[in-house]
Amino acid sequence: MGSDDGVVAWLNGERVHADLRPRGFRYGEGYVPIKLKQGRNLLLLKITQATGAWCFSAGLEDAEGRALRDVVPTLEKEQK
Repeated sequence: MGSDDGVVAWLNGERVHADLRPRGFRYGEGYVPIKLKQGRNLLLLKITQATGAWCFSAGLEDAEGRALRDVVPTLEKEQK
């Protein structure tokens, strides 16, 4: 996971990561071990902003560092 600036991550409603330092983006800067459940999983990221532009990246790997190819990401709009 990488972010510009800080990031907080929740997986299936449980906070799994928080790093609120102001910093520039570097791809793959942080590693957060998680365990996905069978079926649908919800990953929520909050990116904090100090100055300038913002961005983030997140990827999923198995325990050996291989990309998870069978995971299908989707984006959903917030329900009001």
